[in-house]
Amino acid sequence: MPSARSVRSSLVLGASVVIATALAGCAADSGIPDVSPSSSVPAATQPDPRPTSRPARVAKDLVGLTESDAVLRAQQAGLTTRVVERDGEQFPVTMDYSSTRVNLVITDGTVTTATIG
Repeated sequence: MPSARSVRSSLVLGASVVIATALAGCAADSGIPDVSPSSSVPAATQPDPRPTSRPARVAKDLVGLTESDAVLRAQQAGLTTRVVERDGEQFPVTMDYSSTRVNLVITDGTVTTATIG
């Protein structure tokens, strides 16, 4: 007759196999797309590698405008704005990146720097 310890070990091993198999089955059927580096992504959905994206071009065009004109032009392009510095005073901002947000540096009412983020 097997010892209680070997029976317990067999039960733990069997339960581990069942749980691992169930989890593997759930992962395969989860409906979550595979985003691993080896997954093939159609070219149409890959991000544009060019640094001169439309938001970056819009941001570049905001430099030299008044703050109000820059905000209006950014809104017309579907972008949001935030002032990160005004006349040398830097403001606290979140570190999250948004490809649809323009960070503005204002000096004497004029945009001197505009970056996407």
